[in-house]
Amino acid sequence: MDYIRISQQSTDNGQQTLSTNDVKELLKDWIKLYPNSFASDVDFKIYQLTDGDIIIKLHEDMSSLAVALLVLYLKPIANSQQPIAYISIDDTEVLLKQNIGKRAMLTTHGSQSTTIRILLDDNYVLDYDFERKPQPVKDNELQFEETDFALPEEYESVVVGDVVKKEIDKVLEDEGLTPKKLMWYVICGVVGLAIGFLIVYLTGR
Repeated sequence: MDYIRISQQSTDNGQQTLSTNDVKELLKDWIKLYPNSFASDVDFKIYQLTDGDIIIKLHEDMSSLAVALLVLYLKPIANSQQPIAYISIDDTEVLLKQNIGKRAMLTTHGSQSTTIRILLDDNYVLDYDFERKPQPVKDNELQFEETDFALPEEYESVVVGDVVKKEIDKVLEDEGLTPKKLMWYVICGVVGLAIGFLIVYLTGR
């Protein structure tokens, strides 16, 4: 399973800093940034574990590059808690072909907002900043570690098709183009074309 885990930080009164609904709205906003990048059936499932941590279960069609972008997007919202993605490499958008099949951990790194640190399951570490090829990190003491957990039955869901459709509907509504008006425009266009072809046909005889 590919997923992003956000460790929770409780406030003084014991409240969690993020809820599943908060993450749901964040995912919707992120999808709107890339409306043509995903198939309409791509979905995200959001769970809250018993310890309060939030799990975003990623769709199997998401590329490693898309996951890296999402981790970067979530970083400032997650406060001091770093969102960490765990994925199985199945493409070459970020890493080379020889890494396909390996398990990887993706986190943000350093003060640069575009830098992602990738730790493979063989403890090989690279930094990727979207502007150049991944750079190996030497003399690091990082160890790949992935903790088992059980997903609860309840979850929130975000489907790309629902978000993009609502966004398009909102734009049309802002422009005053209701579905009924659009239908009339289509009908008028078809009728206009038919009349045009008829005139050409009659004048050409």
